[in-house]
Amino acid sequence: MSTAIWWIRRDLRLNDNPALAVEFVIVALVNFTRRDTAYALVILWALAGIYVKHVAVTVVAVPTGITFALVVLTLAVVFFMCRSTLIFANNIRRR
Repeated sequence: MSTAIWWIRRDLRLNDNPALAVEFVIVALVNFTRRDTAYALVILWALAGIYVKHVAVTVVAVPTGITFALVVLTLAVVFFMCRSTLIFANNIRRR
């Protein structure tokens, strides 16, 4: 088994993990433009798997957990946006 060192410049921010930041941006764009929740749920499943496998490695677990929370937040925002537009559309139809 080889040893590797992963240097983090600024604590455990997403800026130090460009792959997670790019993944979050892609998921957010897909959520807001296409409202494809299945895609976001698959990403959440993958992030949960990464987190569970590397829970002992703080350098991997913390940014993955942060990204997981951000993706859940985008799902919640899209859900409430869809819900409010449906309520608005139903009110217009009743008039």
